[in-house]
Amino acid sequence: FTATLVNSGKTERVVSVGLRVEADKGAWSGPRRQVHLRPAGTEGSSAKVRFYRRFSKPGVVLGQVALDIPAASAGGALAKGDDLLLDNVRRFSMVISDRVKSLIAAADEGQIMGPATMLGIAIDPYAGGSRPWSIISKTLPATQVTEADLQQVHAVFFCNVASFTAAQARAIERFTRNGGTVVFFLGPDVKIDNYNQHFLQEVKAEGGLLPARLQPAVGDVGPQAPALRVDLVDIEHRYLSGLFENRQDYLTVIVQRYFRLKRLPRPGRTLMRLENGDPLLMTRIFGKGRVVLCATTASPRWTNLPITGLFLPMVVRMTLLAPRTMERSQT
Repeated sequence: FTATLVNSGKTERVVSVGLRVEADKGAWSGPRRQVHLRPAGTEGSSAKVRFYRRFSKPGVVLGQVALDIPAASAGGALAKGDDLLLDNVRRFSMVISDRVKSLIAAADEGQIMGPATMLGIAIDPYAGGSRPWSIISKTLPATQVTEADLQQVHAVFFCNVASFTAAQARAIERFTRNGGTVVFFLGPDVKIDNYNQHFLQEVKAEGGLLPARLQPAVGDVGPQAPALRVDLVDIEHRYLSGLFENRQDYLTVIVQRYFRLKRLPRPGRTLMRLENGDPLLMTRIFGKGRVVLCATTASPRWTNLPITGLFLPMVVRMTLLAPRTMERSQT
């Protein structure tokens, strides 16, 4: 918590400020801080104070940051009292979410530098460790993913999955419609007819599940093969906003091979675009949930995306923003 203290009076003040959380039953949640504020309009008339409080369980938290003004120091150099007592307390309420649960489903789990490995390191870097982290992630072979697995998570990442059964496709549709986040990273095993059939043609509502129609992959891979740069990133989108101060730092992604994405009558939103105008990353709302489609791999096989500074914060945000409870405005 960060509190900003401002002295609006003409005299110096020494104030004591502290954090109280309702769960602490009236006690101060840690030591109070003494702050010396200069007269209004002068340097030192405001100050920021930080408080730290770890919450051990999810739920609604109520609390306040409050200050009082101690007696003047010896000699009366500092004024007593306060002209406006009402502004000495700021109350808050917030929701502490439980740890977000994600699932990584891949055809080639366990490969060094494979998509499942790259995503696992990015999303849950402390897996199996004792350090606290906001995400719990598990990895399954794509062929084993069932509707019961989806019901246990907030976000699911499918990486280079060749094809889906009709039952899996309908489970994914229901999962998304009910508020889940589904992310597709494509790859060399992907059968585009299967994706288009199950996620577009068989989904009549809202113009289909996918934000675009998959077309054949283009481009060669290798040290001498040409590559396309990303020339546009939607830095207004919450997955990508505020990651870098310099816009050029967003444009470090290069791609050698990718699937062309054909726009639909109800197109998704393009988050990344290649220099030839082809979309690389698209998203759309479906029901209460969201679908993300990346036209290239989550491994360095076709692109440098997974080893750029963009990848880790992007997929972490995709995960953390998945629970619908996190969409509610906070007071």
